[in-house]
Amino acid sequence: MMKSRKRFENTITRKIINYYIQNVHSNDLTTQIEAVVDVIYHCHDLFTPDNYNLFIQHFPKELYDEFLRMNRGGKNDDSYYEIKSLFFDVFIFIFGTKSLITNHSS
Repeated sequence: MMKSRKRFENTITRKIINYYIQNVHSNDLTTQIEAVVDVIYHCHDLFTPDNYNLFIQHFPKELYDEFLRMNRGGKNDDSYYEIKSLFFDVFIFIFGTKSLITNHSS
């Protein structure tokens, strides 16, 4: 019973990671955000250090740039609070894992 559950969890995690990798390279920021949110809210308990590394490696540059713009005070429209909330969700997702605290690419 335990092996089949673990196998099921691994399959689901792989599918979500593959979806993430495909969609974070989209030219559409909304698609990138959805892919990031899917990983954060559906895989948190199932992620291994390797999965976190993939998450960081493939993190969408456009979304990262939005985080930087927000940090510099260059964004203050309706989506500002959504991006700000997502920033903190991503931060907690990455640094809530002890194995990533010392990862220099985080």
